[in-house]
Amino acid sequence: MNEDYVSYKLALKLKACGFDEPCDHYYTPNKTLHIVKSNALAPEITNNRFLDEIDDGCCTAVPLWHAQKWLREKHHISVRVSYIAYHKAWFADWLNLDSGEFDDMDATFATYEEALSEGIETALELINHK
Repeated sequence: MNEDYVSYKLALKLKACGFDEPCDHYYTPNKTLHIVKSNALAPEITNNRFLDEIDDGCCTAVPLWHAQKWLREKHHISVRVSYIAYHKAWFADWLNLDSGEFDDMDATFATYEEALSEGIETALELINHK
């Protein structure tokens, strides 16, 4: 997995929550990251929006920033990542932009990307519970 993209597992959760925006990378069923080549799978495909419908097990590899933006724009949930200098660790929190409800996660992470991934996953759980 490339640290700039959500994991295969998180990509499937994004799809289950309605993410269907075009991206330029995809995962194969063995979770290998590949770039989409225009018209590579079928003449009418210019992005991998429907890759999983063409080849079972393939799914869009969503960049972390894209998932974060999609959550903010489509579901009004902001995921924020901050650094705790004292602990030399990253943490994430989320904010519901409509209600003002928010929560800090009770975990710290070694990298920004790990914290953001966990924040995105927590936001998707909130969406599923609604």
